[in-house]
Amino acid sequence: MAAFQGYLDAEGPEAQQMASRQACAVPLATARVCNEALAIAEAAWPEVVESVRCDVRAGALLIGAAIDAVLLNVEADLAGLDDPDSKEELREICRKLQSEAHARLERITLCDH
Repeated sequence: MAAFQGYLDAEGPEAQQMASRQACAVPLATARVCNEALAIAEAAWPEVVESVRCDVRAGALLIGAAIDAVLLNVEADLAGLDDPDSKEELREICRKLQSEAHARLERITLCDH
């Protein structure tokens, strides 16, 4: 909320660019933390008893959806950036985070560990 409010309150081109970068940074950090949670779920999978694996899968699906959702915010916030190189760099970070998440999610939900 603070990043979004900062974006709304930004006055002048430099402040708007800084606020746009911050508006992208918050959901990217969220996606990174969610990816860490998926990595923990994946690492724990072999130790999880069969009767609880559906809960791990359900949690992983929710985390994966959260990653996709916050990365939608980054895509929307990229419009506020003027620098095309910065936009492409952030898009690449999004693609990487989403790819990592989807690979982990696939291993958790589809593979019989």
